[in-house]
Amino acid sequence: MKATESVTSSLVITSSNQNNGILQIPTPAFKNMPENATKVSESWKVVNFKVYSNIKSIPTASLPNYSLEDTETDRLIKSLDVEWNSPRIQLNLYIGTPNNWSIVGSVSLLNASGYPYRIYDLLEIYAAKEQASLGVNVSFGIAIEDVGHGLLSSFDKVSILVDYLREISYFVSPQINITTPEVTVNNPVEINNNINGVVIDENNGTNNGIEDINEMPLLIKNANYNPSVNERILCTSAIELYLPASPSIGDEIEIYAGVDGIITVNATPNTITRVLYNSSPVTANRANIGRNYLGMGGKLIWVGTTWMCNGNEFNYQEYD
Repeated sequence: MKATESVTSSLVITSSNQNNGILQIPTPAFKNMPENATKVSESWKVVNFKVYSNIKSIPTASLPNYSLEDTETDRLIKSLDVEWNSPRIQLNLYIGTPNNWSIVGSVSLLNASGYPYRIYDLLEIYAAKEQASLGVNVSFGIAIEDVGHGLLSSFDKVSILVDYLREISYFVSPQINITTPEVTVNNPVEINNNINGVVIDENNGTNNGIEDINEMPLLIKNANYNPSVNERILCTSAIELYLPASPSIGDEIEIYAGVDGIITVNATPNTITRVLYNSSPVTANRANIGRNYLGMGGKLIWVGTTWMCNGNEFNYQEYD
């Protein structure tokens, strides 16, 4: 894809900045680049390059004294003599970069006789044609030189105008939008949580609105301990745990074996009901977990009459 635009640069030279060496004519940034575009190539064409001068600080230059007998060559010599041998201030044109300038031409700034100002066409000096190409990484520079008649004074005015036609080839990177598909279950599986007439709420494995305790910090125990509700306990030795005597419906306790020994969980005066699929629940006052299976254990939930656990989580439990 391509984009083109016309841009204009200007430079005013005064008695204040003429001593700053070669003055760079700025090249404006391209304004029509689309968003997400990557430039492939760029070209500049100079279509207009004029200098306006109004010089008052030096004597007036005389007009060429042509005679009827003068040939074209004679007239050219007389014109050049006025242009380059009259009192003048020299303007030099450069091309390049701020650290590497090359001079490409000069003009004489005269106090013209009969005219309040003069217009110079630097494009004709630079390229001798109506338009010229300019490299992407170079620009024009201007400098005022004293050739024996001084520099610009505060009464003198010099301004420069450059018109460019700029073209850029580019491509636009495609935007990739990643969306996460929504998954809808049309036929959810219904689970019967009615165990011995007690219904368990499926709200994160709790009832009575009590939140799941998986976010609670883990307690590490290596001696007999009396757990409180909503605690998570990792047993690092073969110890006995004594569950709370007066729990409320929905209270939870998580117990895990961090040792190959047997962890004994006592529910006196309550009971522990072990639930297995395709078999009747087994109820006792004590359950053993661990038994050479490191990491066994799980969650106990008080359902009103018993502490209930999943037998598949409490693997290898034993009941009195």
